[in-house]
Amino acid sequence: MSKIKSILAILAATLLVACSSVDCGTSGRVTCNFAIQDEDGKSYDIPYYLSVTITRSIDGSDTTLINQEYAISSLNLPMSYVGESDTYTFTIEDDLDNPTVTVTDKLTISKTNKPHFEDVECVARYYHTITDIESTTNYIEDFELKNNSVTNNASVTNIILRVRPTLK
Repeated sequence: MSKIKSILAILAATLLVACSSVDCGTSGRVTCNFAIQDEDGKSYDIPYYLSVTITRSIDGSDTTLINQEYAISSLNLPMSYVGESDTYTFTIEDDLDNPTVTVTDKLTISKTNKPHFEDVECVARYYHTITDIESTTNYIEDFELKNNSVTNNASVTNIILRVRPTLK
C-alpha cells in the first residue's frame, strides 16, 4: 500500500512541476519586420541617421522606437495591440552634430488584431494581419507588402522599404 502512495506522490509532484514551469517569454515579441532595399531591390544599409517614432492612438503622443541609429538595413518595430492602424514617422538626418538635410516620411499600416494564447498562465499576445499601407515618398521611394501576417517570427519579412540613394 505504501508503494502505491509513493508512486502517486511522485506522479502528483511531477504534474505540479510540469504545470508551473511555463516560460511565457520564450517565443519572442510580436514585431512588424522591415527589410531596407535600394532602388534596384538589393539589401541596403541606410548611410544616414534614422529615428522612428510611433503615434499612440489613445492620446496622440509619440513614442521613440529607434533613436538616431546609423547604417540600418532592417527594422523590427512593435505594433499596437488593438489599434486599427499604426503611424510610424521616419526621420532621416545626414549628420548628427550639424544636420544640413532632414527628411521625414510617415508610414501608416492598417491592420486587424487577433489575440493569440500560448498557455493559460501567459498573457495573450496580439498577432496582426496587415490590410493596407500608405506612405509619403520623401526618402522612402516605394514599399512592398511581402507577408501580411505579423507574428512573433522575427525571421519573416513583412514589409520591404525601398529608399532613395540620397536625401532630397
